[in-house]
Amino acid sequence: PFPRVQLMAVLEEVKSEGWSGKALANNADRALDWYLDIYVRRPRSCFVGCCLTLLLLAIIAVAAGLMNMTLDQESAWDVHTGLFTESNTAFEQARKAARDSGRMLQEDKEDKHKDLLLFYKSNGDNIFTPEQLRDICMFERQVLLSGFCDVGSGCPKFSPVKQFYGSFSNVASQGCLLLTAATIQSKAAEIASDVAKTGSASSFAPILSSTFPGKNRTTLTRSMYVFKEADGLEDFIFKKLLPGLDPPLEYGFLRSAFQGEDDRMTSTGSVRVRIFFETDEFMKLLVPDFSLALFSVVFVFLTIWAHLGSLFMAVFCMFQIIVSLPISGIFYRGVFRVGYFEFVHVLIVYLVLGIGADDVFVLLDTWRHIKAELGISPRACSYELLARGLRRSWTRTATAIFNTSFTTAMAFVSMSISKVMPMKTCGYFAAICIILNYIFCITFTPAILMVHHLHLSGKRCCCPSLAPNHVVPEPEAPKESGDSDSKVEECHEEKSLVCNQGGGGCFSGCVEKLLQNYYLPLMQKQVGPVKPVALTCFLIMLAVAIQGLVHAIQLTPPSKPEVWFPNNHMWNGLSRFIVDS
Repeated sequence: PFPRVQLMAVLEEVKSEGWSGKALANNADRALDWYLDIYVRRPRSCFVGCCLTLLLLAIIAVAAGLMNMTLDQESAWDVHTGLFTESNTAFEQARKAARDSGRMLQEDKEDKHKDLLLFYKSNGDNIFTPEQLRDICMFERQVLLSGFCDVGSGCPKFSPVKQFYGSFSNVASQGCLLLTAATIQSKAAEIASDVAKTGSASSFAPILSSTFPGKNRTTLTRSMYVFKEADGLEDFIFKKLLPGLDPPLEYGFLRSAFQGEDDRMTSTGSVRVRIFFETDEFMKLLVPDFSLALFSVVFVFLTIWAHLGSLFMAVFCMFQIIVSLPISGIFYRGVFRVGYFEFVHVLIVYLVLGIGADDVFVLLDTWRHIKAELGISPRACSYELLARGLRRSWTRTATAIFNTSFTTAMAFVSMSISKVMPMKTCGYFAAICIILNYIFCITFTPAILMVHHLHLSGKRCCCPSLAPNHVVPEPEAPKESGDSDSKVEECHEEKSLVCNQGGGGCFSGCVEKLLQNYYLPLMQKQVGPVKPVALTCFLIMLAVAIQGLVHAIQLTPPSKPEVWFPNNHMWNGLSRFIVDS
C-alpha cells in the first residue's frame, strides 16, 4: 500500500542523509505526507480507529472514577501558609491528640449533629407580643413534634418559646396558647433583671438583641435546635417544615429552598424568619446549575451544525470535544497523580466547548478555502490532489491552532503559583484539556473531514435545512505543465466557476458576504489622505485599551468573601447579620 511505501522511503532517506538540519526538514515533510496520505486513502479506517480509541479512553476514565468529585477536603480552599490555617491545623491536631488519649470532653465525643438556626424579626418595634410569640410557637411546635428533637437532652439550646411558654411538654400537648400581655411583660421584666446582673453571661442573652437592655423590647430573636443525624431529618426540614412558610420554601430548578425575599427572610404568620440548616447546600445547587452545561453543549452543537452544514461532522466534532474532559482526567489523575477534583474543575467544560469549537472551525474553514482554490470535488478528483489539499489545510491550521492553544494553556499553567490549591489544580486540568483538544483537532478531525468529503458530501440526510456554505475564489487559469496541477480543471464543479454577481467577490457565506461587501469596503474607504472608518475604529479601541489599563492598575485583592449563592439566599451575609444584631 502507498502509505507503507512512503514510510519506508522516509526511513531509507534518514539512513542515507543522516540527521542534518536540511535532512530532518525533508524527512519531516515526507513523514507528514505519509501521515496525511493515510487519511486520504483509508479515511474510514482512520475514522473508526480514532472513534474507538477516544471512546475506550473516555470509558476507562469514567469507570476508574477519575471524574469523581473530591468532596471530603474541608480545608481545600484554605491558604496553607496563612495564620488562620496554621492555627486551625494546630487546633485539629490538639483535638486529635485529646481524642486519642481519652481526655476529650464527653460532649465532643457525641455523634455528629446538625444545627437549625431560626432568626425572627418583628414587623413592629417589639417581637415579644402575644400574637408574634404564638406564631413563633406554632412554627417551632412542628419541630418538637417531629421526633428529631430530644427535649430531655437539651433540645432546643435556646428559644423564646422555651422562655415564655415554659414547659415544652405543655406546648406539645396543649398547643400554642395566646399569652396575655401581662404575662409577657412580667417575663420581660424578669429577663431584663437577669441581664442587668449577669450581662452577656445570662441564659436569656442568646434570644435578645443589643437593643433590649433599658427598653425591655427587641425586634429580633432567635432559636437554635441541635439534632443528631438521623434518617428522615432532611426530608422533614425540606418537605414539611420549609414548605409550610409563606411563601413556601422548596428546591426547584435553579432555586434553593433557602431563597427568601429581598431581605433574605420569609414569613410565618405575623413574623419574618430567616433559616440556617446545616446541610450540603453547595451540592444541592450544583446539580441543577450544571444542567445548564447541557444547554451550552446543545447551543455549541447547533452552531457547529449550522456552520459546517453537516450533521455527521457536527456530531463527531462535538464528540471529540466532550471526550477530551474524561480523557484529560487520565493524565490529570492517572499520570500526574493530582487527586483533587471539585466543581470548579467541571466549569472547564465551558472553556473546552468554546476552544474546541473554534479549533474545528479553523481547520474546516481552511479546508473549504483550499478545496475551492484547488478545485477539489468529491465526484472526480485524484488522491494526489486531495492529499495536497489536506496537507495545505493541515499545515496552515496546525500552526495557527498551536499558537492559540499554547498561549491559552500557559495562561492556565500560570495558576500554579496560586496559594489556593483548588485554583492551582484547576489550572493544571484546564491546560491538559486545551492541549488534548489541539491534539484531537489535528488527528481525529482530518478523519471526520475525509469521510464526509469522500462518502457523505452533498447527502441531504446529513445536512440541516440551512444549506452549507461554499467558499469559491476566482478561478485560476490552468497551468501548461503536465503535473497534478493540470487536474484542477477536471475537479472543478460547474457551479464553482460562477462567482457572486453582487460585486462582492466569490464568497457565498453570510459572514464572507458581510466582510466582502460591507466591512472591507468601509475599512478601505478614503477621504483625502485619511481612512475615516478605520481611524475611528482605531481610536475607539485605543480608548477602550486606555480605560482598561487604568482600571487594571487600580485592581486590589478581594476585601470581601466570595458570594456563592443568589443575593436573596438566607445564608448570604449571615455572619455579619448575627454580629450586627
